[in-house]
Amino acid sequence: DSTMKFHTVGFNHYAPSSLQFNDVVWHNEFGSSMTPWRKKPPFKDGWTAVLPEGTTNYFFWNTLDHITNITYDLSAFQLADEGDHLILAHNFTQTPDVFTFNGEATNSSVALSEPPTYDTAGNTEWFWSGNETKEVIYILSNKDKTTRRKRGGGMPNELHRDIHFQVYRCLYDGCLPPPPPTVPAGRPLEFLNWSSEDDWASLDLTKPVAGADGIVEEWVTIPPGVWMVMDESPPPMVRLMIYGVLEVADEMDMSISAEIIMIQGETAQLVAGTADVPYQHNFDLILMGNHETEDQPLPDGPNLGAKALGVFGKLQLHGLDVGRTWTRLAQDAMAGDNTIVLSESVDPTYWTTGAEIIIAPTGFEPMEKEKMTIASIDGNTITLNDTLQFTHLGSEYSLEDGSRSWNISAEVGLLSRNIRIIGQSYPEIGEEQFGARVLVSKFTQDGTEYRGYAKISNVEFVRGGQEGWTDAFDPRYALAFLNHEDSVDNDEYNKESYVKKCAFNYNYNAAIGTFNTNNVLIEDNVVFRTMEYGVRDEGIGNRFLHNLVVLTRFVGIHKDQRQNFFKRGCFYFKESLDPEFKDNAAAGCERAGFAGTGHICT
Repeated sequence: DSTMKFHTVGFNHYAPSSLQFNDVVWHNEFGSSMTPWRKKPPFKDGWTAVLPEGTTNYFFWNTLDHITNITYDLSAFQLADEGDHLILAHNFTQTPDVFTFNGEATNSSVALSEPPTYDTAGNTEWFWSGNETKEVIYILSNKDKTTRRKRGGGMPNELHRDIHFQVYRCLYDGCLPPPPPTVPAGRPLEFLNWSSEDDWASLDLTKPVAGADGIVEEWVTIPPGVWMVMDESPPPMVRLMIYGVLEVADEMDMSISAEIIMIQGETAQLVAGTADVPYQHNFDLILMGNHETEDQPLPDGPNLGAKALGVFGKLQLHGLDVGRTWTRLAQDAMAGDNTIVLSESVDPTYWTTGAEIIIAPTGFEPMEKEKMTIASIDGNTITLNDTLQFTHLGSEYSLEDGSRSWNISAEVGLLSRNIRIIGQSYPEIGEEQFGARVLVSKFTQDGTEYRGYAKISNVEFVRGGQEGWTDAFDPRYALAFLNHEDSVDNDEYNKESYVKKCAFNYNYNAAIGTFNTNNVLIEDNVVFRTMEYGVRDEGIGNRFLHNLVVLTRFVGIHKDQRQNFFKRGCFYFKESLDPEFKDNAAAGCERAGFAGTGHICT
């Protein structure tokens, strides 16, 4: 068709960084195509495509179409003639609140009433389709171009159009309703039971009841000043807002299920066991959702996202102390064996029948890790539920002259705990890689700062982290401390955070991240299967003692990113300042085991 015109586009200065190396997927009425990231003109770091004029060209980044907060600079070329234009479009999974076109931040109230065409719209004008389809469509054209010509005539100097595009899922105020007022003094606040309809009525609230679909659709609120004891497992909830205290009763096995749980307030707490009195029964905190689940931006703070526990008050989760969390093999375990011998004694109360363990690889292939279930234990000998597929070394090796020796025996870690934070599984989770995330952070609302602290010990994180959000400003790891600032040891007001003897049992992102976070103790944890990073520190004086990371997948291999040259680590400390780092182990790291800048000698 000789009437068809095409235009070249190029990207530059994009965010989040997880977009890098992923293919851009284009689709329009004529079909679909993919363009890879590359270091070629028109920009040295980005993507280039040739697109047809006269149709709407939709695009997204392969495997990252669920990310709403994106930024990029885009240039469209060959726009010299009257009528030249290009129509571009995004389809979002979440409804954006703020759009920015070339520095002008606005919202959908100023959008066009119809999709743009060359005849009806000027350059960079745009259309929002509404919250049902969530499409934004904008036009780049030669309208409003300068008429200044080169010396000697010819075409105008400007042959392309640039756009700086940003979209936010809530940037500042209005993202979150204000907390309810504190219940007036004199109410019987000392002890209320979740199971009691009368106790809920005393707060002018109704006991949460599931609808026809089995889910409590209305937001459930624990008001400020209230101490509520959860003495029964409630039905799944869309949202649980804790402004007071919610204590999980320790009289039987319990569970909470919700899409989002928020702890907000100076005295707000979620408590299941304390350091002195750990939780005795089983407690599952289940976070539900997928890429389509409505997320929760925060005013003047990070995006909490969905399938999330947001800590902007106090979190105390203390499971039963499992004792030694990981050790090493005492002797080689050969492929075909169904027993292993540990080098140190462990507590058979927790290293027991039905408990899950991870055995680290000792060969050259990271995938030779083996996750097993204990069938029985006798002293230091464990009988497994299945035979080993690979050989795992359990010996010390020395130089021939005996001058040096190394213990390269496989690490063995315990993964099971009686308190679990679970990312609920669903059929597409393998493709979407969308697990549970816990964020300990701060935000400001109506002049009040809400800051979180978390004391977590002997807790198992199951299917944690959300792939695609790796940046320090939005780390959707299994557990992230963001702008937490100082943790104070043994603080009388509980302004202390630590992560001790926990297990991170299969993750779709990093297990633990600390960003602008100081003096947090991270000790005796076992981490199995992370993406890109295992443990990442960008704080001051954080303490990492005797932790084990087994299998960190390199996203470049996992997603076939041909030009991804980064070398992340099971432990990544390149932005860390003055950490304490002792007796940690890494195995099965598809890039670096330990990555850091070293320490200044004194």
